[in-house]
Amino acid sequence: MKRHVYEYDEVAIGSNLSAILYAYMEQKPLLFKDYNPPFFYEHFDINTPFENLFFTNVENILKTPSGEIKVGVSKLEIYNRLLFVLSLAGLLPLSNKIQSIRIEDSSLKISTDRARLIRIKYNKLRVFNPEMIKGANIEIKKEKKLVHDIFKIKCEKHNYNLLNGNDDFAQTIYFMNNDKKIVSKQILVVSKLTDEQLNDFDFSIVPLKYKLKKILQKNNIKKRAYESKISLEHTKRSVYNFDTVSLQEEKNIIYDKRTEKQLCQNIVLTTHSHLLGVYPWRLNHLLLDSRGMIR
Repeated sequence: MKRHVYEYDEVAIGSNLSAILYAYMEQKPLLFKDYNPPFFYEHFDINTPFENLFFTNVENILKTPSGEIKVGVSKLEIYNRLLFVLSLAGLLPLSNKIQSIRIEDSSLKISTDRARLIRIKYNKLRVFNPEMIKGANIEIKKEKKLVHDIFKIKCEKHNYNLLNGNDDFAQTIYFMNNDKKIVSKQILVVSKLTDEQLNDFDFSIVPLKYKLKKILQKNNIKKRAYESKISLEHTKRSVYNFDTVSLQEEKNIIYDKRTEKQLCQNIVLTTHSHLLGVYPWRLNHLLLDSRGMIR
């Protein structure tokens, strides 16, 4: 079996939501190195067409000081659901056990976390995350880093879900558990910073804390009656690389740049399908209640 070569007509590579959606819609095997889920605050547009996916695009309301924002279903919820369905349907043949993926002569050489070498031959390769593969002609364009800073906050109760800042430093503030009856509340501060700014004191935790207090004050977030001020305690900073990686297409390699909404708009619902093709859709149906939500 060590010399065995697996053969597929089409293989998809990627782990973003677009890749997950495509593999589910077209019932194609999906390969990836690491999970790349959406963030909890990301939602589909309320007008995203989900009818042919048998989903209900549930309306969510985000409350802000300037009014309510209507958004669709959580992207993370759809991501987790479809990933689970693809796994049960056998369309994640190596799950997240892959260490590296290399392209060689219309085939893939894949090494796993147990030093195993797996060969996969394909007629068509569809790539959603070019940074996951080696042996292909890729170009990298530097972009600002996405920075997440988490604070514990103690303040007067309010109904807001998010606040907007004025620039890339403290661009958006999300109240992570504002709807839950717990003592310790948390906020997520989202910024977009360059490499130089990340090493600059003016964009470090201390200036961020002062800026955050001004944003809270401006939006009428008040201290608790029995405390002298709003309490903010920084707990974690995470930095995410969002450089733009482009892939030069070849005759049997496709670089798919479609967004989730574009993929949903391109769905063609057929009146018949072979039994294996119906299986992922049936699995998804069994997971849903009457509103289209996970049971």
